[in-house]
Amino acid sequence: MNEDPQLIALRRLSTLMRRYRLLELEVREGGLTIRMRAHGAAGEPSPAPNAFGARPAAAIPSRPTGPPLERLHTLVAPLTGTFYRSSSPAAPPFVEVGSTVEPGQTVGLIEAMKLFSEVPADCSGTVYAIHAGNGRLVQQGEPLMAVLLPEA
Repeated sequence: MNEDPQLIALRRLSTLMRRYRLLELEVREGGLTIRMRAHGAAGEPSPAPNAFGARPAAAIPSRPTGPPLERLHTLVAPLTGTFYRSSSPAAPPFVEVGSTVEPGQTVGLIEAMKLFSEVPADCSGTVYAIHAGNGRLVQQGEPLMAVLLPEA
């Protein structure tokens, strides 16, 4: 029996969320947006859905964990191409999670049509998360990294 391709895609996204311990995942393709959120704390069983598939409100944490969202800035791909975290396979990455960045600092490279373009930071802060994998195709406007902005 062939399984529905959409169901297969949803299962793969769910596997990615578990593997990378993501609390939320949003994927946009064409006019379709899929948003998935994890329920319950790690190691804590999630409540079973009711007959209509909704989860009780108690399953949603009452307070956010991590930094306030207004302090997170997303660095996005300036163009479509292959994203690289370092200048060569043997070189160290331009930045890692925890690195401090300044405006104009190179945080990666994007190769498009055999040309390499630097990806500059557009803010000051600390790299909080790196969303784009090394050697992966990224689309213009796709999130590459999250930067934690300094407290005001």
